[in-house]
Amino acid sequence: VLFAQFFDKHSPKKFFDELGQKALDIINEAFDTQGWSGGAGWAPLSKLAIENRYTKSMSNKKKEDLNHNHSILQNTGQLKDSISFKVFRNR
Repeated sequence: VLFAQFFDKHSPKKFFDELGQKALDIINEAFDTQGWSGGAGWAPLSKLAIENRYTKSMSNKKKEDLNHNHSILQNTGQLKDSISFKVFRNR
């Protein structure tokens, strides 16, 4: 019913654009909060994972400068930045 009501006022492309943007918002929130809202959250990095991150990141940075970033899946931001969407028209 909600789907049909939306199409009465908007095009299918607009619907899928908004759906894709909502999905990205949810994913970005998960990265920002280290898990899904209302959920258990992501497990913290292990001591070994933190030490490996420091070892790989030590070029020109002090260990103390890296102590604040224990975010899961965000060492470089490449994974988060790789998530996107595109709406295609079926021909």
